[in-house]
Amino acid sequence: MRFSRFAATPAMLIKVISTVLVTACLAASSKLPPNEVKITTDDNYRRIQANGIPDHTPGQFPNRHNPNVIAPQSYDYKVPLHPKVAEKPVPFHMQPFGIAVNGVVFDPFAAEWWQGNPASG
Repeated sequence: MRFSRFAATPAMLIKVISTVLVTACLAASSKLPPNEVKITTDDNYRRIQANGIPDHTPGQFPNRHNPNVIAPQSYDYKVPLHPKVAEKPVPFHMQPFGIAVNGVVFDPFAAEWWQGNPASG
């Protein structure tokens, strides 16, 4: 019997590893827990409790540009039912600025800074 030697190139290894990761991600995303959202009102507030799992099929995570996985969170927001305009502008900090009716948070900083540099914009 003759055996041939096979030497995998770095590009071939990257392709195989990427294929395995994508396959694993697709399997993981199809096994996400169900979307959970509870919206109640009391006094002058609306309370939004959610697990942050979308009610639709999400994209592939982790991926080449985002190493994070989709996992249940524990969101609990209390929002005024009758908000008032502030007397002066309020600085925006690294924080979510909204939540969709399906319980997924709008977080503009989720993608992180370009090359880890906050001065990048």
